[in-house]
Amino acid sequence: MCGGHTERFIEQTDDLSRYQNQTLSRAAVMSPMPGQVVSVNVTAGYTVTQGDVLVVVEAMKIEHSLTAPKSGTVKHVACSVGDRVDEGVELVEYD
Repeated sequence: MCGGHTERFIEQTDDLSRYQNQTLSRAAVMSPMPGQVVSVNVTAGYTVTQGDVLVVVEAMKIEHSLTAPKSGTVKHVACSVGDRVDEGVELVEYD
């Protein structure tokens, strides 16, 4: 309460696990939030191992490194440096 007005704050937490589960089943890496792609470290045909940084997205002045949840071969890269991406957009697909 402040100055006779009452404000209601709702704290929301999101551990991003919903994207990890989606990524594991689809063999793809999705953008966890809206932002700008600042780095793409793979191309089609590239072999990745679990934990490799595939794409870096800047959101809210923080760089988010998106890693491969499992090993595989990149089939398609759907973004490039400078692209604006929305939440949930597929950035890299692989086998």
